Amino acid sequence: MDQLSKIYADDFITEEEAELKSGIQEIFDLTYDQMNDYAKIKAAVSLKKGAGPKDLDIVFTYEEYFKIRPEQ
Repeated sequence: MDQLSKIYADDFITEEEAELKSGIQEIFDLTYDQMNDYAKIKAAVSLKKGAGPKDLDIVFTYEEYFKIRPEQ
């Protein structure tokens, strides 16, 4: 989903971008879990580039986070 790539491009999610994600979910008729899976992929890239988890609107489990950022 190219739209999510654009939202996560600066490694920070604003409130407006979070609202856009809801619109994308509706337009593409995605379930919450489907949208969350897509968003986690994009957020993982941001984390690998150095974004902090508080900068993103995705919640990772402890295990997921340390698989992405094992050096932490």
